[in-house]
Amino acid sequence: RRRLDWNNFDHKFYNDYQTFQYNIKGNSPNLFGNRISQIKAILNQAKKLGLNKYVMFKDYKVIRTKSKKEYLNHEEIQLLSDLDLSDNKRLERVRDIFLVCCYTGVRFSEYKNLKKENIGLGENGKSINYYSKKTKKYINTICNDLTLDLLKKYRFNLPDISGQKYNEYIKEICELAGIDNVITVHTYKSGKAITYQKKKFKLIASHTGRRSFITNLYKRNVSISQIMVCTGHTKESTLINYIQASAIESIDLIHQTLKKSG
Repeated sequence: RRRLDWNNFDHKFYNDYQTFQYNIKGNSPNLFGNRISQIKAILNQAKKLGLNKYVMFKDYKVIRTKSKKEYLNHEEIQLLSDLDLSDNKRLERVRDIFLVCCYTGVRFSEYKNLKKENIGLGENGKSINYYSKKTKKYINTICNDLTLDLLKKYRFNLPDISGQKYNEYIKEICELAGIDNVITVHTYKSGKAITYQKKKFKLIASHTGRRSFITNLYKRNVSISQIMVCTGHTKESTLINYIQASAIESIDLIHQTLKKSG
């Protein structure tokens, strides 16, 4: 609760703040890294404006740790598609939105932007063009027959739902579909690496659809550059963070490529 001024952002502050984030808040290294990144941005802008003459903050290390996040493979997505939810419209609507995200790679926050007038026909299949508020540009992605059927089902006006309810319901749906294999989770708590086990359906959330789309295309040997067209990513390094194929799956892909090349 001490007062901070520009000259307080020294190495002692960094160490004290890291201890606070880990030991008091119980946050992960990535969350601490995000906080430091934001602090550096503010201090750097203040320096440009002539408000801050101190530059010790430039030595602050932005910590990044990569953690594996779950995706659904083609078989699991098919389980969701085959699940009869006709007696539960609440879950049926959420399942259908999730499937559209799995089929197109659209973000949950932008699925409402998929409109009939934006569907185009190429030589080998359909595409859909939508405006992304996050990237502030139009993105073209694939539109298969399953996607088109779902959009037609709702007359190209997919239902509204809050992110909180969506995350809650999609776990319930995945459990009903039998996506309940036990997953070993490697993560961080209070700055320390921890491992625990959890049933897979409990790890599914709104961003799983987009992650599944990217990973499943990658597993089918679609090039990174082609996937980037569908997702709107401009950096390979950002897209690669979405690819969640296991080590065994990656080795299998190498074998497939070697066989094709003779």
